[in-house]
Amino acid sequence: EIADLPDTHSAGEERLTVEQNIILPNVDEAAVAALAGRAEEALGQVDTAESQDAVRKAMCHQDSRVRANAVEALPSALDETLVAKLVELWNDQEARPRANAVGLLLLQRMDKAMAALEAMLRDSRPAHRRSALWLVRASRQIELARLVAEISVSDHDVRVRAMAEEVISELMQILQPNDA
Repeated sequence: EIADLPDTHSAGEERLTVEQNIILPNVDEAAVAALAGRAEEALGQVDTAESQDAVRKAMCHQDSRVRANAVEALPSALDETLVAKLVELWNDQEARPRANAVGLLLLQRMDKAMAALEAMLRDSRPAHRRSALWLVRASRQIELARLVAEISVSDHDVRVRAMAEEVISELMQILQPNDA
């Protein structure tokens, strides 16, 4: 994957520093955030203090894609500092970092994570409601079936309603005993 970066982001050019760090010259300004997000993904796969520090710092990046990828790159065992940062992110103004933070805290069985997910489902912004529905689907949150059913018939956004219909259908299949 690293070998593909020069071709996809810097017209095939790459340089190496004395320390063997890769430099990609002439990266289009629009591609910088996407490249930074991919770098965070890769850093999450490296188990060094430096890489984990870089991931932690990226959780505060100005670009939401970088913040979201940083959350995805976190280890499964979280210390108190990381949990505190994730709690901050569940109020993020962008849907994806917010959903990723809530999802990781749900996996940690944090008490307030379910309330944060419910708050996302009730958020005034359609993108946040869709991200919350994605998270309900991915984490199979049967406890939220009633709220998802309400959204499927009453949400003012057509895309949110359609997604809620799909999610409630999947949740109902989980609830029904298997007749086979």
